[in-house]
Amino acid sequence: SRFKRRILDVIEVDYSEEERQVHRWLREYTELRHKSAKSNQARYATEFVLKLLKKRMFSSPAAFALTLEKHTETLKKGTAKQSKSKKSISPGILRRRIAQIDEDYAIDDEYETAIDDAVDTASNLFETLSPREKKLLDQMQSWAIRATHQVDRKTEAFLAWLGETVKPGGDWNNERVIIFTEYRATQNWLQGLLASSRLGSDDRLMTIYGGMDTDRREEIKAAFQARPDQSPVRILLATDSASEGIDL
Repeated sequence: SRFKRRILDVIEVDYSEEERQVHRWLREYTELRHKSAKSNQARYATEFVLKLLKKRMFSSPAAFALTLEKHTETLKKGTAKQSKSKKSISPGILRRRIAQIDEDYAIDDEYETAIDDAVDTASNLFETLSPREKKLLDQMQSWAIRATHQVDRKTEAFLAWLGETVKPGGDWNNERVIIFTEYRATQNWLQGLLASSRLGSDDRLMTIYGGMDTDRREEIKAAFQARPDQSPVRILLATDSASEGIDL
């Protein structure tokens, strides 16, 4: 038997100085938070939140902005309230909340709710912010808000590759591409960018996500899988939850 060799294409990204700066801010915030954690439970909570923030940042500015907002919102509830909350959060509760994120979700909104709950629980175990940490959070939030309304360098490089793949020279070909993303926030953000570009016109782009109407999802699946001369769809933007249990 002969097997077609699969090649992983790596897209090089030249990050802007502003994007490099926000990564430095997150790294500094991480280092300061680790130093302030005074118990094993606080260190566990700190590690979880900071790793999640980093993961969401690499997904998209939109996904990062939502989790950063939730984290900051919890921290701003007040020192007195936080102190009371810390006593009521057992290690078991925290671990269960974090473990829920790793479950398989068929509905994206439920997955996002689980993430928010875990971030809220873990952030309640954080020590009071220092002035420098508050400034870092403010700077990262300001960047996230700005970046959500523009194309970052990674997405810029990806859109260039996508255009060359499905619309070389400005003309659509018969190639079809599935774009998977873990987070619904990232999917919504990408959909907006694609829709406003030359790649989101003429019914070429469709999306599926966990929790959408089953009949509608089957319609989109059929349109994407139809022969190129029978369906205009060339790009399918799917969340991981939507792709569970269907053969694309």
